Amino acid sequence: MVIIKRHSNDVLLGYSNDLLRHHMELRGIGIIDIKDLFGVASTRDVKPIDLVVRLEKWVEGTEYDRLGITGGPSNFLAFPSRTCACPWPPDATSRCSWRSPRAIT
Repeated sequence: MVIIKRHSNDVLLGYSNDLLRHHMELRGIGIIDIKDLFGVASTRDVKPIDLVVRLEKWVEGTEYDRLGITGGPSNFLAFPSRTCACPWPPDATSRCSWRSPRAIT
């Protein structure tokens, strides 16, 4: 999860929450601690956001930009930013390991 805040000088900054900071999930391996494996120089607490990736449903027969050169500007959180669209196949959710959070009973 990324927490996005607008900084006073019109820059969007991405943060991580404290629980997930410096951790990453690798499919088939589990959750790894990046700071312990690769050192503190390989981590970052804050990162400016300059590209917004928009997932959209794959439509058969539609021409998609595979090079990322036609992505135009858009507004994200009332901030002008570059965007690119990434087509997502409709049956991809059945193949991936993402699950919605459930309450433990």
